[in-house]
Amino acid sequence: MGSDVPKQHLSLAGRPVLAHTISAFGACRDIDRIVVVAARQDFSFCQDTVFPAADCSKPLILTEGGVHRADSVFNGIEAAGAGTGIVVIHDGVRPLVHRDQIGMVIAGARENGACILACPIFDTLKRVSDDGQVMQTVNRTGLWTAQTPQAFRYELIRKAHLSAQKSGAAVTDDAQLLERLDLPVRVVSGDGFNLKITTPQDLKMAEALLGAMNKP
Repeated sequence: MGSDVPKQHLSLAGRPVLAHTISAFGACRDIDRIVVVAARQDFSFCQDTVFPAADCSKPLILTEGGVHRADSVFNGIEAAGAGTGIVVIHDGVRPLVHRDQIGMVIAGARENGACILACPIFDTLKRVSDDGQVMQTVNRTGLWTAQTPQAFRYELIRKAHLSAQKSGAAVTDDAQLLERLDLPVRVVSGDGFNLKITTPQDLKMAEALLGAMNKP
């Protein structure tokens, strides 16, 4: 992002990015509480700025992240507690997720144990060498781009994380933890509005999309 401010704390339409994300989950009737995983040094900003801006009536639990993403997610799972039925894991920098999408993955997890939001790939894919030469055109049939939220039965995702910790497996998302245990993961179709803010261009795009979505 090229900013001294963490991406999730950057301003989007006058509110921190993370506040928009929390608002979306607060608006979903299937969510009963929200665990925010953050660096210890960001706790005060979350409590004093992000949470008030989110205007969320659901209980907000703040817990500390870990060294790696998987560590942070596991800390969030532990903070949710063993009485949790379904865990919904989401990137804080996907602020335009819709409450209906959250509800869809929860329904899929209740039925199948695990369900993620994803989009089919329509662009032509090229495999490129380190020096910038096209090596191969990749068959895109059956290829999807994984998004979040990803929803799981609590005992399944906790077991999958513990297994990965024991083996030292490195994965790029939580669904992959279940895949390595040969456990099924259902996919429901998302959309391009649910972008992940990673670059300054993404932030501008989110501003534009948010403005269009809020027009009467």
